[in-house]
Amino acid sequence: MALVVLKKDGTTEDWDLEKVGHSITNAGGTVEEAEAITKLIDIWAHRFAENEVVKSVDVKAKAVEIMKAVNSAFTTAYEEYQKVR
Repeated sequence: MALVVLKKDGTTEDWDLEKVGHSITNAGGTVEEAEAITKLIDIWAHRFAENEVVKSVDVKAKAVEIMKAVNSAFTTAYEEYQKVR
């Protein structure tokens, strides 16, 4: 079974790592940072998904946690970008 994301509104969608990467670059991260961060998020999501489901809020929180370690300069921009989406 493929990993799915449970969104805040209760709907689900297929796991799309590219979407996570786009969010990171749209918030000011470099392509290289986005690739590194998305790899870590992908590993985390597959390890900690419950019944192949991961919550979107958990994905966002993990992204922020990893970004703070990689490049804290754009972490705030990412958080703001996520609020307006």
